[in-house]
Amino acid sequence: MRRLLFILVAVAVLTSAPTLVAAEPGPWSAVLYGARNSGDSFGKTLRGEADYTDDYLAALSLNRRIGSYRHLWRFEIELQVAKHFDVEEQWEGNGAFVVRWLAFWWDNLVDTSFAVGEGISVASEISEVESSYRDESRKTLNYVFLEFDFFLPSHPHWGMVARLHHRSGVFGLFDGEQDAANAVGLGLKYRF
Repeated sequence: MRRLLFILVAVAVLTSAPTLVAAEPGPWSAVLYGARNSGDSFGKTLRGEADYTDDYLAALSLNRRIGSYRHLWRFEIELQVAKHFDVEEQWEGNGAFVVRWLAFWWDNLVDTSFAVGEGISVASEISEVESSYRDESRKTLNYVFLEFDFFLPSHPHWGMVARLHHRSGVFGLFDGEQDAANAVGLGLKYRF
């Protein structure tokens, strides 16, 4: 918990820093976030009913815009590396195709977007947290994330991000594996 608190304080300090580049952001973004794991279902996590373990992860993502539709949707590709710590020590590599909704009525106050990423997750070892809630987990599973990001219009490069990080077997598609684990966290996003 201390590590997650440290990450949140670092994010708050960094987002108050001046923008490094005065121009509008380019097609790239990097996300650094910390999250706490739960072995409960995706549905329970979305409803706020999940129980959380003492397993945490820190993740770094690199994201590239590949297209858009009007000024409503943006399409992206993301690669990510994540490290679990405290209960587990494994690494994850994740890749996802991302669809992002851009238009919120309050964007002139806080530029907000909502994204859904879908892809693949490969862990360096089988997760004890995932296996403790299921009969057995797998190294390779489906990866999904849900993300809200928030940028002040006066600071379009640095923002905050809230993310749900989900690994699962897609209702049995991966060797009969059902749900696996979710991690909910906060972090910092830099667009360039």
